[in-house]
Amino acid sequence: MSSFADDEPPPANSSAGTKLVRDRVRLAVYSNDKAPLEENTQEVLLEVTDTSSPGERSGLDLVAVLDVSGSMSWNSKLDKLKTAMKFVISKLGPMDRLSIVSFSSYADKQCSLCVMTADAKEKLKDIVERLSAGGSTNMRDGLKMGLDVLAQRQYSRGRVSSVVLMSDGDEDSPGASLAVDARGKAVYTFGFGEDHDAKARVLGAIASKSNGGTFHYVRDDESLTVRFAEILAGLLSVVVQDLELVVSEQPGHSKIIVQEKDEGDAAEPGKYPQRRQGDKVCISFGDLFSGEVRKVIVHLLLPAVHRGYRATVLTAQCSYRIHGNAFKSPRDEPLRCFIQRTRSASPAAKNPKVEEEKDRLFYVDKIDEASKTNDYDTAHGKLEETHGPGR
Repeated sequence: MSSFADDEPPPANSSAGTKLVRDRVRLAVYSNDKAPLEENTQEVLLEVTDTSSPGERSGLDLVAVLDVSGSMSWNSKLDKLKTAMKFVISKLGPMDRLSIVSFSSYADKQCSLCVMTADAKEKLKDIVERLSAGGSTNMRDGLKMGLDVLAQRQYSRGRVSSVVLMSDGDEDSPGASLAVDARGKAVYTFGFGEDHDAKARVLGAIASKSNGGTFHYVRDDESLTVRFAEILAGLLSVVVQDLELVVSEQPGHSKIIVQEKDEGDAAEPGKYPQRRQGDKVCISFGDLFSGEVRKVIVHLLLPAVHRGYRATVLTAQCSYRIHGNAFKSPRDEPLRCFIQRTRSASPAAKNPKVEEEKDRLFYVDKIDEASKTNDYDTAHGKLEETHGPGR
């Protein structure tokens, strides 16, 4: 196995921040106030908000994994990639580090994690300019090498780390890259050119299996620089890292329901990695951009009871790191969600915050379906249903 423990030492203050900050995550819960005495189901919305300032951020370790296979010579794709990468280099600061990995038939680490000094920026721009297209598409080795660069760092404490992966073609061995374990890092993938569905199947799966990464499709007539800029702006504002939400059901009072339509996930939208541990569900969000909000809906089964009382139906608490230090929110004890069990509860009562998030997810699902099938007329009809009776 190749060793990549050759990363340049970052500036002494780039992983510690200017001061130790606390309470940079706000956790809120929304549910119905009342529930009937008979057995029933309830939906609880948990909302996690980053309240940090971009000025508090730690240094970024970014690995760009770039497709330079033969098809990148078509439609000026390689030129667009070079332009986007030069933009990224120009926007990184002296507390940040960048490594470039290229892949075609083989993967090649073009440079170690370099501190973004003025001299390093010129060196990296020259490396980008000298990239040439040729060969096949060995995405698996490119992704693995990019992740290895981060895994084998000597200097990692308190630093934000991510991979950006861009490819325009199908793999030599279809699906081979999905065997690469990307769970520990955020991998942001960009599919370039025609055949959106094929790219979404592979690149979308890579991103969703990673820790907070996302997939972006870039048409031939779109600017790759703009898409890179959107992700980079977020990465350069990250303060809160390794955010995990732990939701606990209350034995005898509630049980978390596994939703079959979410492929076994206990919380919607099901795009965040989740694991069940006894009466708890742990949801991993990865890193948060400054001001970013994440929402999940938890489905609960409340048992039949013989008398009214104020029930604790779930508890929730976040854990996260800032500059390498561990914190929790709420700090002292988990947040509790209470629902009054009573005979006067109306089964039709709905919490507006929960309904708003359900509607948002409905729209997202239908738009996603339309983008995959190009059947926007059917999608529009289904969206209109949200304004009909009962919505």
